Amino acid sequence: MVEGAFIWLVYGFIRAFSSGVERLISLGGMAFLVVVMLLNLVTHFMMVKGIPLAEFQESWIAWGAVSVFIAVLLIVLFITLADPVIRLVRLELRFRGKQEEKILEAKTQALDSDKIQAAMESRADTEADNLATRILDRSLQASRRPGFVQNRDQPTRRGSVLD
Repeated sequence: MVEGAFIWLVYGFIRAFSSGVERLISLGGMAFLVVVMLLNLVTHFMMVKGIPLAEFQESWIAWGAVSVFIAVLLIVLFITLADPVIRLVRLELRFRGKQEEKILEAKTQALDSDKIQAAMESRADTEADNLATRILDRSLQASRRPGFVQNRDQPTRRGSVLD
């Protein structure tokens, strides 16, 4: 794992990393991984030769792999965050987010305005008129259907809808 991360950092430093921050993080990561590799080599050599390990080497054996794994993930994260293209995408997203937030604020404030309230009341009246017209049209159509019998003994009211 350490060697793979080191090779990736060297390749990135030589070819891919375009900003100074990316290259600085890459150099720091390479230095860290060189120290890790040297510590691993020395510790392994001491173990093979039967030389007693120092206390920090004992701790390194227990926690070194986990620490290096986390450190490599953080290095990759920092390099990704320093990438100019990713920074531009984040800036665009922040810009778009603020723009949409202002639009939402404006629409929310507009809902409380008198003009919007009047428009909603007018629309409600229009919808009520349309519904009433449809109800009356259906009742007129039902009374004019063939086979519909009207009670002639019942007086009709003048001025009613049925006239």
